[in-house]
Amino acid sequence: MFTAIVALGSSVWEADFVSALNHPSSDFQIVRRCVDGIDLRASAKIHEVDVILISDDTLRVDVALIAELKSSGAKIVALSADETFWADQGVSDCIVVDVSKMWQTMSQITDVMNEQFDAVQTDSSQLSQLIAVASFGGGVGRSLVTKELSYAFAKAEQSVALIEADIYGPTIQQELNLPSDAMHILECCSLLHRYVDDVDRVAEMVIERVPIPLPNLAVIRGIPRVAQWIDLRPDLLNQTYKKLQTIFDYCIVDVGPVMDPEAGVMSQSMYPSRQAASMMAIEQASSVILCVRADLVSVTRFIKHFLEVSEFFNHADVHVVLNEITNQKNVREFTQSIQRYTGISSVYVIENCTELVNAAAIKHTFLAELNASSQLVQQMSSIVQKHLRVNDYQRAEQKLTQLVQSHTQHFEVA
Repeated sequence: MFTAIVALGSSVWEADFVSALNHPSSDFQIVRRCVDGIDLRASAKIHEVDVILISDDTLRVDVALIAELKSSGAKIVALSADETFWADQGVSDCIVVDVSKMWQTMSQITDVMNEQFDAVQTDSSQLSQLIAVASFGGGVGRSLVTKELSYAFAKAEQSVALIEADIYGPTIQQELNLPSDAMHILECCSLLHRYVDDVDRVAEMVIERVPIPLPNLAVIRGIPRVAQWIDLRPDLLNQTYKKLQTIFDYCIVDVGPVMDPEAGVMSQSMYPSRQAASMMAIEQASSVILCVRADLVSVTRFIKHFLEVSEFFNHADVHVVLNEITNQKNVREFTQSIQRYTGISSVYVIENCTELVNAAAIKHTFLAELNASSQLVQQMSSIVQKHLRVNDYQRAEQKLTQLVQSHTQHFEVA
């Protein structure tokens, strides 16, 4: 959802245009309608928006005003056929309004905004790892694993972004007693979109706005209100996750209990808006950790659902965390069943640690802070070490490839 200030002067098609822009299916939300350049200048100082729309009929617009509006980070789009005039004013994007096909005009403006956002492409070789922690249902220890895994990476001297994309009830903010006004994922997307051409500035502002519960660990909280999830679009989230991967060494995303084939979430075209943050994280993840409760019903349900959507994880390394083991006799049976039927060989087993979890919740801290020798902490450390070894191997392989390419080019020149 793009936010917009509209200043169209006395254009005869203004009413139709505003109506189309305000349509529920539009990608835009009008924050302010202005009369002229003076009103526009004042509004831009008050409202942070993605785009400012002007026309040939907008009075009191000059080069100085356009430069001032650009400095706010907003995209300036002129609804006009006179590209030369607006280029002289400093506006490079002009769109001709066709009153008979207003939907087409909306589409063109959307394309201009998406082109601006996609213009800053991230070299995939420079991206850090994104790890998605998911499940096929609630109450399986997913948030616990996300927190403790993030803690383990941070203690290993890695910079970590813990991102809550749980659409059904993010709890990590409350569990760690983080400020209620801390940056959430939608604000992070909007910030990146507004300053898309200044990646360094984005990094600074993200670090400034997110809470740091311990060195090297930043938390981007989830959105508790359902209504706000409709503003998250897959393309915006896609670039946001990628940019966060250039800022932090690891991004650990709690995607919530959303991987349920009964919900019909199988492809990007079918994503409900509310589930976009979770689905995009899974698509971009280099590793996916699936949490399962150690009882017959949960394990059976997990195997059934995984087999139905297994192709969704083909791009990633998949691990299983088997939580809340209370009977050691069942451990081998559950582990072998998961490995045999799903083909997932990496299964981490965690004993029931309810008392420690409750104590950590009361003190608003990490379980690892209370008992560094617990099995949960040891298993999280094992996952971290495995990923660090993979990173070391990938860096060595990348350096070798670059060295071979350098020598090849040298011999070709010779």
